[in-house]
Amino acid sequence: MLIAGFCVGRVWLGFHAHRQYLDRHPMPMKLEDLANHVVIGFDQVPAYARKLSVGGRPLTRDAFQFRCDSDAAQLAALRAGIGVGVCQYGIARRNSDLVPLLTKEFSLSFDTWVVMHEDQKKVERVRAMFDHLAAAMAEYCAVAGPPKS
Repeated sequence: MLIAGFCVGRVWLGFHAHRQYLDRHPMPMKLEDLANHVVIGFDQVPAYARKLSVGGRPLTRDAFQFRCDSDAAQLAALRAGIGVGVCQYGIARRNSDLVPLLTKEFSLSFDTWVVMHEDQKKVERVRAMFDHLAAAMAEYCAVAGPPKS
């Protein structure tokens, strides 16, 4: 199978917490402080996380007090003020109540690609949608990085 693709940039992720959560809990100032917080994360270790470490320790399910494998449910828990979680900076910026945390100590990024089957490049409507998605995702990646210090 032939694939046509275009790398549109990097998506950046970092720790965030809802303002209401931070009203009830002290602001974490270093990664070690997360031990005193409800940390939102996965139950089953996803492939991308198998080689990750935080503070020199492997990232396992035991690091999280609120566990679920749905990214949407993790975001809902973050927005509900349940705890501290990892979120795309671009998504978090859409909600002024989500506060970035520990930006100098931790960040994670992934290359982001828009792809299609090579044969679809010849279909005008498919190519138009591909071009639109590639441009929109490139724009998102360009402004969705960690906060500037």
